[in-house]
Amino acid sequence: KRIGHGFSLPQHPLLMEICKSRQIAVECCPISNELLRYTASTMSHPLSILLNYNVPVSLSCDDPQFFGNPGLSYDFYQVFTASDTLDIIGLGDLARKSFGFSMMEDEERATEIAKFDIQFDQFLDLVIASSL
Repeated sequence: KRIGHGFSLPQHPLLMEICKSRQIAVECCPISNELLRYTASTMSHPLSILLNYNVPVSLSCDDPQFFGNPGLSYDFYQVFTASDTLDIIGLGDLARKSFGFSMMEDEERATEIAKFDIQFDQFLDLVIASSL
């Protein structure tokens, strides 16, 4: 169901296609990969390749206590600010899919996705209202 990290997966198009067709999610940890110097920055992280090829992705934070990372929001922020193509709707879709590929039981997952959908719609309403 999931591949931890899968950092070099974009170098293997056949494996990317298998992940896509079998709906195997690839965990991406952009801040961790930058801190460990697997990538120079989030802008050069292979996440964008995976998203462009519609490979299922779960954005994750790796070892938050070790790196002093207080939570996953920073990874989402880093990905959002580094991307030329990911808009706020795409960011919400990425978060929703991360729930979909979580290790929760089906009932709990459905409950959490429903909560997320409500909260994300409220957030979008706030963004729209503040831009008027």
